[in-house]
Amino acid sequence: LFPPAIFFVEKFCVVPTPVTTMECCNSLIRLLECLLVALTREESCVSVANKQIEGLFVLALVWSVGATIDEKGREVFNKFIQMLMRNNYDELSLSREYDEFVLKTPGYKESIPCKISGIFIDPDEINCSIYDFFFDAKNTRWIHWTKVSKLEYTIPDNASFQSIVVPTIDTVRHDWLLGQLISNNFNALVTGNTGTGKSVTVKKILKTGLDATKYSNIIMNFSARTTASQAQDLIDSKLLKRRKGVFGPEVGLRCVVFIDDLNMPAKEEYGAQPPIELLRQWMDHAGWYNRKENVYRQLVDIQFIGAMAPPGGGRTQITQRYMRHFNVFNFLPFRNDSLEHVFSVIINWFLGKGFSDDVKDVAQPLVSGTVNVYNKVSAALLPTPAKSHY
Repeated sequence: LFPPAIFFVEKFCVVPTPVTTMECCNSLIRLLECLLVALTREESCVSVANKQIEGLFVLALVWSVGATIDEKGREVFNKFIQMLMRNNYDELSLSREYDEFVLKTPGYKESIPCKISGIFIDPDEINCSIYDFFFDAKNTRWIHWTKVSKLEYTIPDNASFQSIVVPTIDTVRHDWLLGQLISNNFNALVTGNTGTGKSVTVKKILKTGLDATKYSNIIMNFSARTTASQAQDLIDSKLLKRRKGVFGPEVGLRCVVFIDDLNMPAKEEYGAQPPIELLRQWMDHAGWYNRKENVYRQLVDIQFIGAMAPPGGGRTQITQRYMRHFNVFNFLPFRNDSLEHVFSVIINWFLGKGFSDDVKDVAQPLVSGTVNVYNKVSAALLPTPAKSHY
């Protein structure tokens, strides 16, 4: 499945934050490792069957290769992947994309003699996107992400508006996927346009989604003026000396460093971004030099999560030598059903504070009408260089 999937993404989809074939392959392997580790931790798991591995592989494929593309790309990628999963010769022969792949990949058709098993979505859900489903390896079946974690949410009466995070199918799957990578000591990079919930999602995981007895965190923001020295000093100031030349968080803890606006630092004369190159040095060599003493300092028990918007508008494309260390997830704008769910929960919470039933009855029409106006404004009143905001 990987060769036609990566061919399809590179040829027929838009990838807002470019990634290479090998980066996608590494992301797939890392995520598959996380899924297999989670399965083997099950008390009832004695051995892993081929059917379970196949299903987990498809799940990892969707959220590695298919996680980097935009909204329209996901729609066509979903159809292509489900077609490959069915492995119906008559259906495949009608696909222009598949024919082009086979033409450019001699010997591929001969290498798949049998039908892939165990990865079909329930017939009642066949019109849904595979992105909306999670593979339950224990029971070898596909289930909707909303069954992995319930979306019911009650806002506390004394909650501040800024603290409200209403769960949606997007937050459920992002929380779960990022949690798996963090717990297995892998780095993650979330990308997406402004308003897609990148920073909120990561900060929520760091504050409430991780065991405080096992994890600490460092949160920092990059800007166009951020220097390598500033980034190094901030991280060094939060770490403790373990022994000579070795620094890290408190013993028994693992530190997750979250960097927001990762691609904002300005490029220097030769095209490099010094803060990025410093972080890449840790990725490649597990440390950096103390600038005062010029002594190498090893940093242990830390890992990174980055968040950034796609290149453009002052944000640059960071080097692939750094990108290769991350699993990349492209966050999409919220769908209409998610938007209506979020604002319905919030407005019902607000109107529940002493408003009459007549006022409460207009909550749902108000939300639907507001979302409709927002979509029309977004489609018609596009930003321009002179007016970059609405």
